[in-house]
Amino acid sequence: MEKTEIVGFEDRDDGFVLVRYDGDGRRTEMFLSAANLRSLQAILQKQVAIATARRVPPVLAQAGIDAIVPWEVVRMRLNTDLHQTMIHLGIEDRYGNEFWLAFRPDDAQTLHDYLPRWIERARSQPKQ
Repeated sequence: MEKTEIVGFEDRDDGFVLVRYDGDGRRTEMFLSAANLRSLQAILQKQVAIATARRVPPVLAQAGIDAIVPWEVVRMRLNTDLHQTMIHLGIEDRYGNEFWLAFRPDDAQTLHDYLPRWIERARSQPKQ
């Protein structure tokens, strides 16, 4: 039987604790400040992409096939910056993690132009 590791966060004092239980149930902790978490947020998605890419067999990588790990979005919000020169898109995943993106108007226009076609394509597929 495979031993399962568990990783999570706990609130503590003026920060957070990254908690890990190994397969034998041993607990290790690492204290992180809010600033540490913001730094991790900035690099985590890139590191996940690197780890995922390592799972692609070399023959597929040579053929230009990439592995991606999409995060399902359960809620979105739109807003603008103070000067109304950027479009802000807030997304939340099923775990309550929230991430905000800022788009220049030209990039937002690209979404406006292409998203309806992708929506129609996804809706026309049989339900699984």
